[in-house]
Amino acid sequence: MSVTETYTGAVTSALVQKEATYGTDVGSWAATDTMGILSTEVSATVRNTLTRGHVIGNRGTQYVVAGKADVTGSISGIFQTGKLVAYALGTDAVTGADPYTHTISPNLASAIPSFTMQITRGVSANKVVESYLGCKVSGFRLNATLDAPLEMSADFQAKTVSSIENTGAQAITPDTDDVQPPSVGYLQMPSGTALEQVQSFELNCQNNLKDVYGIGARVKAGLFGQEFTTDFRASVAFTDFGDTENLKIITNAYGDTASPYTLSDTADLTADTLQWKFTNSGATTAERSITCNITGYKMDELTVPTRTGDVTILDFSGQAATLTSIVTVDQNTPSFTA
Repeated sequence: MSVTETYTGAVTSALVQKEATYGTDVGSWAATDTMGILSTEVSATVRNTLTRGHVIGNRGTQYVVAGKADVTGSISGIFQTGKLVAYALGTDAVTGADPYTHTISPNLASAIPSFTMQITRGVSANKVVESYLGCKVSGFRLNATLDAPLEMSADFQAKTVSSIENTGAQAITPDTDDVQPPSVGYLQMPSGTALEQVQSFELNCQNNLKDVYGIGARVKAGLFGQEFTTDFRASVAFTDFGDTENLKIITNAYGDTASPYTLSDTADLTADTLQWKFTNSGATTAERSITCNITGYKMDELTVPTRTGDVTILDFSGQAATLTSIVTVDQNTPSFTA
């Protein structure tokens, strides 16, 4: 047997498209069905949940049978548009055209949208196409760090998967011109002033999906969102104790607003707002940006590491009661969830 092609990331493409009916293949694909990120990794796992049986009087395995089929995966790459964010949150209100403004917010009263993911491996007659049906986003993370573009990663669960050999869509290369550079992002506290010398920021949203099976069927009957949660983490250079925004971080963590600031023994923490934005600084028709708005957040942890040869950092994390919206601007897509 001779090997005619070895599949690599360079000859792999991944497309996604919203399903009209849960678990039903969308059927046809177009150039607009890219994931909205410049993918650096796509991974999927199929678990058969095997059950092994033993009986009294015999040390040997008596049977091995397949249980529930579980299909999960992950996606990561450089953020481009809010398509996967819209699939995760459920509501996409669109205004304008070229560019389009998408106000994406959690739809907590309705089912999370499902989508089909098609992964094509290879470009010759020996390519393999895998279709993951009934996919839903379990959770996603947006991560900004120094000296790197804005990155996004997401986890998904699927109902089922099928593979077809020697056929399927050709690889479609996403646009690479509008990567979000780190030099044009900001993190803003309640006063409306942007924090200075932000080192990193991460937003983590989880749908906490629950899968449902029925007796006699190995494949999922459905996937449903449970408690929706929003967490964040950020690190900022500690430049001046008298700086209003640096001080706000400390007082939010202590629960005390009067000097000398003391960790409160009885009072609850103050609930506040937080906003961050990244943009490619493009002209109007080439603009691409993302703005995250969080309300009702409280500080969970504050760490102040000091090291020789480095600036002192305010490293803080918290939880938010509400992800108000994630607003994205791009010139390509009228609606992500239509």
